[in-house]
Amino acid sequence: MRRFLLSQPLDDQTFYGFFSPRFAQKTGLQPTQVRAFVEQQASQADVCTFSPFFDQIGFFLNAFEQGDAVHPGFRDQAQALLHELGMPVDLHGLTGTSQDTVFCNYWVARGHVWRDWLVLCEPVHALAQQPGHWQQVLDAPVR
Repeated sequence: MRRFLLSQPLDDQTFYGFFSPRFAQKTGLQPTQVRAFVEQQASQADVCTFSPFFDQIGFFLNAFEQGDAVHPGFRDQAQALLHELGMPVDLHGLTGTSQDTVFCNYWVARGHVWRDWLVLCEPVHALAQQPGHWQQVLDAPVR
């Protein structure tokens, strides 16, 4: 995704999406259905989601709590990352809903949304390229 977004010019009116090979298996949707839905929503949306596992969205307080249940320590590591990036978000109290949670990254968005997404993700990528520094972040107490 990152390589594509950095190397290709993005048109603001075009929808782009990056799906895993298991998309159809997890969602029950075929490419023609996805295209038809996006075309139907195009006049009123910049983002369309195709999120499976609504039970997981409803059962947990947020996606970070759900991730922590499957990958213990995930929420604290994500909290440490946000702290390192200067983003004061409390992942232990954040409430997620079906309106703002997407599992499996199954979404399409217009070019300008992907550019904004990339701006948010680049600092995470930069930290990931500094393994020694990242380990210090994970070992530091969260404030």
